[in-house]
Amino acid sequence: MSLISIDVRGWVGIGFSIFVLPVGVAESRRLWHYKTAVFDKRPGWWLWNDTLWHAYVRVIPTCVISWFSMMTTYILGALAPSTVEESPIWLVALMPSTITFVASGTFLVTIVLINEPARFVPPHLRGQPGALAEWRESRR
Repeated sequence: MSLISIDVRGWVGIGFSIFVLPVGVAESRRLWHYKTAVFDKRPGWWLWNDTLWHAYVRVIPTCVISWFSMMTTYILGALAPSTVEESPIWLVALMPSTITFVASGTFLVTIVLINEPARFVPPHLRGQPGALAEWRESRR
């Protein structure tokens, strides 16, 4: 018995995520080094305003990190025994990925709202105002 019980659909989802993750990493690298102009303009399929598009683009690299850490935590949780007493080493194995997942989730919110911490935002997007500042400006 493990901490997390995963059925066939769960393993298919994990497999798909592992298959797609390199694409996310590659696109994040292109965005980080500004080797693509794909994200410069809001596409037609985007349902929300420009403010949320800018916020979305700023958090793409952090989303990839969060996704990777979430999948790592999920897989380690599936492989771990059902109780920590059975094998406490699993708790040590789960901690870094869990902490990374929680931290990146916190960063997602702060990057969207105030564009901080800047070190997790692609360099060419660091000068953009956060969503709160853009909304505040639009109300004036």
